[in-house]
Amino acid sequence: MVPDNPHELIVEVDSEDSIAKVREEIRAYRAGIKKKIRNKNYIVVKLPEDQDKEEWRAWLAALPEVRRVEDNQQTRMLQNTPPGYSHDQLWNLSMCRLPMAWEYETGNLDLSVAILDTGIDDGHEALSHLVDTEKSASFVDGEPDIYDYHGHGTHVAGTAAADNGDGFVGAMWEASLVAIKVMDEDGTGYLDWLIDGIEHAIDEDVDIINMSLGYDQMSPSVRSAIQDAYDAGIVLVAAAGNADQGEDAEDKAAYPARHDEVIGVIAAEDQPSGPQKADYSFYGDGCDVIAPGSDIYSTYPGDSYGTGTGTSMAAPMVAGAAGLLLAYGYPADEVRGMLHRTAMNIYDTDEDGFHEKQAYGLVNAYWAVVDVQYIHIILGEKQGEDLVPHYWQSLDIGDREFVLQDIPPFEYDLVAWVETGKEYIRPADYLAEASIDLSEGDHGLDLTLQEVTN
Repeated sequence: MVPDNPHELIVEVDSEDSIAKVREEIRAYRAGIKKKIRNKNYIVVKLPEDQDKEEWRAWLAALPEVRRVEDNQQTRMLQNTPPGYSHDQLWNLSMCRLPMAWEYETGNLDLSVAILDTGIDDGHEALSHLVDTEKSASFVDGEPDIYDYHGHGTHVAGTAAADNGDGFVGAMWEASLVAIKVMDEDGTGYLDWLIDGIEHAIDEDVDIINMSLGYDQMSPSVRSAIQDAYDAGIVLVAAAGNADQGEDAEDKAAYPARHDEVIGVIAAEDQPSGPQKADYSFYGDGCDVIAPGSDIYSTYPGDSYGTGTGTSMAAPMVAGAAGLLLAYGYPADEVRGMLHRTAMNIYDTDEDGFHEKQAYGLVNAYWAVVDVQYIHIILGEKQGEDLVPHYWQSLDIGDREFVLQDIPPFEYDLVAWVETGKEYIRPADYLAEASIDLSEGDHGLDLTLQEVTN
């Protein structure tokens, strides 16, 4: 567990006028107001190091002007391993079916994505033309510039959107990246920095906020800022959180991913048997989708590239997919539902399409952009290479069972496929074929749609 700041409390007062009153009250006891948080009647109270914080908490809470007092928790990035290099660079893009989605949309500079992180190297060859330095800002004490002295934020930004003109791209090729620094060169920050960053993103009218960071206890102050952003029509994405090495991943997400207004992202890794939840990734309640998070190749400061692992890397994959949906014209309030509905199952799910280790499934940017709705089923007979249809039925993409009734006895050929709007089946589409003999009455059949690879 990452500790809170032992000498700071976040205090909500009933009005801006009350700030001066509280300042006078605490001055006599050698405490002071470190700052007022942007757009809120929140102040950060700096306590004397030789005094007990719990006694201060109780005393402040009893003041008539004070509504709430909470710890200024420390936030931390959610990257599990240091930078490295991997043999299968950019495998994560294919897992989320992004190359197929790019045939419809690659992003644009009118779409803004706020990266709340350790900053961004705005001179990087793959990012410099995307970073909006005028809207960017730092809220980190002692680091007034947006430059990324750690590397985490630059990696996250390049995963969401990048293009170096030489083969490296992010989930989006183009987007306006707004660097909002809320963690320092050590990869840690505090809630007041995060709240200021969220409120700044709202003021700058961004479309998406990515938060590849987490903290342990629910914060009402951050929750209020999250609600502000959600009410402003911003799509919020956050990493589910990582277990420390040697510890089991918990079946719950960290904050802020656990908030209902935030799309919480579990990390997946590629295995010989197919994608599965990464061992280190938190999961369960509060999560929405799963996306690649292990050995993700992306940008690092100084025109360099390398891999990173963690739910920190999975979140910007989803932020990028959400950006493609917004750029293609879908409204912000439909993005979460579209990502849920078009996600691919990698575990057996309940009747609502949910499994705690994948939430609603692996993000499929292709299906989301084309707004997949149906599975089509044709019963007919083969004549050469053609299937002459006798009966046709369409199912909602989430349905698992179908019944064809009043079918005359015959030996039929059956084809089922996911409708993507194309007039032909192509790689990344899903298809099942079978023969079914109804000459002796009713017949049950289990079908598994397989991805077309060529």
